[in-house]
Amino acid sequence: MNVMKLVRDKIPLDFPDTPADSYHTADDEEFFTALLDKLNEETVEYVAERSMDELADMLEVLHALAALDGIDWKELEQRRIAKREEKGGFDKRILWIKKES
Repeated sequence: MNVMKLVRDKIPLDFPDTPADSYHTADDEEFFTALLDKLNEETVEYVAERSMDELADMLEVLHALAALDGIDWKELEQRRIAKREEKGGFDKRILWIKKES
């Protein structure tokens, strides 16, 4: 059984002896699924390491998801800022305690 894993664009250059058929260019649906898998992978790694590098990896995946959906990153950042102004951020660390019935 073959397992496909999304890798950064320059990774094949690091392994020049790897046969060309070891790589596959994803269509939009495969790419979307692979990006979600990669985001999960990077999130797990961030939780384990809590490093800036892992956060940067998560951002790279988010940039790719936005691009796939035709969302300009600058517009996305403007939307984030607008939502922050409207609803606030997470600076106060407020947790909502929902009462169970």
